[in-house]
Amino acid sequence: MQPEQFPEQKRSHFYVNDQLEIIIEGVKCLDAMSGEQFASKVTIITANRRLTGCGRALH
Repeated sequence: MQPEQFPEQKRSHFYVNDQLEIIIEGVKCLDAMSGEQFASKVTIITANRRLTGCGRALH
């Protein structure tokens, strides 16, 4: 799975298959439940749902 990258927008799209897409954006994201701030916004899109949350680098 090779991402489609948009460096000028700090965004990467991962197309897992025709039913699943993952978007990672390099923008600040505030977790509504914990109040913790993260460096990235993550969106997961399936055939039926769109889920949005925050994330951090795993390296």
